[in-house]
Amino acid sequence: IQHLEDLVYFEGSKGAARALEGLRSLEKGGHVDATIKWDGSPAIIFGNNEQGEFVLTDKSGFTAVKYDGKVTSSKGLEDMIVNRNPDNADFAKTMAGIWDKVESTVPDTFRGYVIGDLLWMKKPTASDNKITLMPNTTKYEVVANSDIGKKILASEVGVVIHKAIGLDGTTSNVDMSQFQQGATMIMPPVTMQKSPGVDIPQVDELENYLNQIWESESISIPYKVEDKTFFYFNDGSFQQSKLMIQDCEACEPKVLIDPNEFSEDGTVSLGGTSISNDASLIAYSISDGGSDWRTWKVMNIETGEVLDDELKWAKFSGASWENDDSGFFYRRYEEPDGELLKELNESPKLMFHKIGTNQSEDELIYENPENPRWGFGITVIKDSEMKLLSISEGTDDRNKLYLQMSKNSKFIPVIDELIGTYSFIDSKDNILWFYTTEGAPNGKIVNLEIKNGSFVWNEVIAESKNAIRSVNIINDSFVINYLEDTFSQISVFNLAGEFISKLSLPKQGTISGFSGGIEDTSSFFAVTNYVTPREIYKIDLTDLSFELFWKEELVGY
Repeated sequence: IQHLEDLVYFEGSKGAARALEGLRSLEKGGHVDATIKWDGSPAIIFGNNEQGEFVLTDKSGFTAVKYDGKVTSSKGLEDMIVNRNPDNADFAKTMAGIWDKVESTVPDTFRGYVIGDLLWMKKPTASDNKITLMPNTTKYEVVANSDIGKKILASEVGVVIHKAIGLDGTTSNVDMSQFQQGATMIMPPVTMQKSPGVDIPQVDELENYLNQIWESESISIPYKVEDKTFFYFNDGSFQQSKLMIQDCEACEPKVLIDPNEFSEDGTVSLGGTSISNDASLIAYSISDGGSDWRTWKVMNIETGEVLDDELKWAKFSGASWENDDSGFFYRRYEEPDGELLKELNESPKLMFHKIGTNQSEDELIYENPENPRWGFGITVIKDSEMKLLSISEGTDDRNKLYLQMSKNSKFIPVIDELIGTYSFIDSKDNILWFYTTEGAPNGKIVNLEIKNGSFVWNEVIAESKNAIRSVNIINDSFVINYLEDTFSQISVFNLAGEFISKLSLPKQGTISGFSGGIEDTSSFFAVTNYVTPREIYKIDLTDLSFELFWKEELVGY
């Protein structure tokens, strides 16, 4: 078994099941085949398509929806990589330069593709009878006058193969000896066998210790909606963490949603959740077999009753509640034809679902069929009719912003080019605050002030030498998590951008949390590092005092 994520990447839930079964087989002992290989970078895919045309691309290009990744020329490959990221122009030229060398290895009669890692892309050299290769994080040294060393020195490109796949994307068996060796050296993976058992006391001791750590209690950082507190809990034995609710500070936590009860075999999991503004309802999504497809359901938080509402064919979507909690916005696709895990998903639709109605009655809010590969999410601005639409393209961190001023009005572009990340933080009256990377790679805070129908942008907190990891607005203050010398550093500013204080942390490490609303006076944060188990603290934002809420207990700490 090698690169198990490839099985999931190309075969979806079926591949995930195969990967898990392979790991279970190795764990059980006995004679089990396992595949080992050299580790290179980047991953490439090459072969001949249905028409017999040669294809060479990287793994992202092979499956991406933002561009045509299965290019059939060196110029097409170079253009694709540059269009994806102009900073990769040199890499694009290098990839285009190996096109002919890799193509010469593939037999004309071959149909399908092989997946592999590049080990070298220019002719290797030797020093002191050693060839040194470091394509990724592992350094390889090969004796130059050995049989394999001589083959390496005679080549210009080196590829180690993971596996072969057919034209339909499923794994296939291919005799790699038919691939020509020459300018490109092809190295197939090597199959090894696991012995029936290993009797080493230290291995058993390590296994027992790891099991004790893995089976320890864990919780997520709590968050509050109205007076209710929500968090995920696992005592170490649950296959999936349970969503808990605490009705008041003095109340005992109780289970709200237990995803372990969704299916007997544990293949149905809990996806996203969204609590209504008055904390009376929760929208939650479920996934079957690790699929990206989500089905949204709605539960009455007080009674635990699951309502009849069921929304299918959602993917990469949250649920954003309307201010009056009459329903929520979500993103869906048309019901696919054929294989669910292979069909390309384009032209998403932003829908509004009214609680208590059938999905067929959902209202279309926004779509853009002229740009089928756009993705978008919506934010409902509190105490107003405004809606904020964030539009992205593929995996690009940059996004556009469109604003709807009132119900049923058109979305107006306020940021209509991909010039940086614009992430909404919170709002108050006619001011909307954003985190952005436009002209500020480390991030800065700006606001959009709406005056008499016009939009005015203002810088609130300038970029610093330390990158912003996260920012929240709580208690009418910005709580900004900066990355300073690999550690988190928390600074507090007022809404005018004036510095108030740095938070005196309980220990150095990675900090996360501080969720809440602009009027909240308390929140939670977690801290961890390489030598300290995770700790969660409750913080009072009025005086920045905090107390330990929960601590991870691990054997040996």
